[in-house]
Amino acid sequence: MTRNARTTWFTLLAALVFVGITLMAVAHIDFCGVDRATQLPLVNVDVPTRYFFVAAPILVAASLGYFHRYLIRLWDALGAAPARLKGIRLGDAIAPWLVTDATLHLRRRMRGDNATTPRTLEGCAMVLNCLLAWGFRLIILYLLCQQSMPARTFWMTAIAAACLALSIITGASSIAMLARRMCRPPEGDLPALWTGVGQIAGLLIGGATLLWCSYQQTEGQIDGLARLDLAGEAIVERPAGWLSCADASAEFRADWCRREGIENCADLGDREAAFAADFARRRAAALADLGRPDWHKPVPAETGLDFRNAFLDGSVSVTEEFRAQMGAPCQWVTGVIADDADFYGRWRGSIEARPDDVIFERWAEVATEAFRNAPAIPPPPGCAWKTGPMPGAE
Repeated sequence: MTRNARTTWFTLLAALVFVGITLMAVAHIDFCGVDRATQLPLVNVDVPTRYFFVAAPILVAASLGYFHRYLIRLWDALGAAPARLKGIRLGDAIAPWLVTDATLHLRRRMRGDNATTPRTLEGCAMVLNCLLAWGFRLIILYLLCQQSMPARTFWMTAIAAACLALSIITGASSIAMLARRMCRPPEGDLPALWTGVGQIAGLLIGGATLLWCSYQQTEGQIDGLARLDLAGEAIVERPAGWLSCADASAEFRADWCRREGIENCADLGDREAAFAADFARRRAAALADLGRPDWHKPVPAETGLDFRNAFLDGSVSVTEEFRAQMGAPCQWVTGVIADDADFYGRWRGSIEARPDDVIFERWAEVATEAFRNAPAIPPPPGCAWKTGPMPGAE
């Protein structure tokens, strides 16, 4: 039994180290970026990040339950065994293992039967063994639950939370049985665990609290959502040969003038508008061909959410019905945004046009450092904020 438990212990410890190393390499962008995945260490295999956060907590919780099943049986055997076997202390007669050594030292302290030889630092060794047998597992499951929250997917975080709750119950049951068996030899059947009304109520309340917290962090109110940090990340991988808007415009300008037979390409005069429209159409087509992450959720028209004063750029797809419902806001950007500086400038201009907005005071936190001082580009002249009732709500 000790040999089987020890084998399970090392297997579980290896699985936890494997999951822990993988967690250190996971970034928030892995949940949102196009074609992003998590690379498993040692085997160097890429798996979808969401699949990892579904499979890993189940694997850890199942291994932990299997391990503690062996431990509970081991507690029974060590608790019932005599203090000496053929004149040899029990701790010296069985196969050495960190967990059995700590268990027998606990028995010696609780019973005073000298079942094992007192050794230096045995108290520290017991604490370390408890941390490895119980604490390390729960820390990994907690991190799996915590790091899954930025994905904003309740069912995925709920799986990790449920595995954490079950592992806490399993570990608590194992500790309770350890204390019972080491305190005194087993005498008949002891009262079963988790059968009292208070215990059942505690389990239900604890489980419901974990699920409620998981929901609030993933799909609850915006102020309670888990932090999602995508600053400086490439949401879409840049294709080879992709040019900035300014460089692409200059290159296309030369081709366009050659095709149109215009010699003075620096001054197009009244043809400038035709060139700008042609470039905007081709640039929009090129942007549309880029892979896009599927993170948006449709906003039902009947929710009554007011997006009229929100800053939406050309990357946000809205239906004509939704645009009409919001009263065709004039500050929504429908054209091509040249670059990041243009984006942050328009966003800042939209905010500064309404200085009473709370985000106006937090611009330094919202904008990335590189574009925090981007010149503000105000909305079109005459664009007024819509403060009255929404269309159809009068």
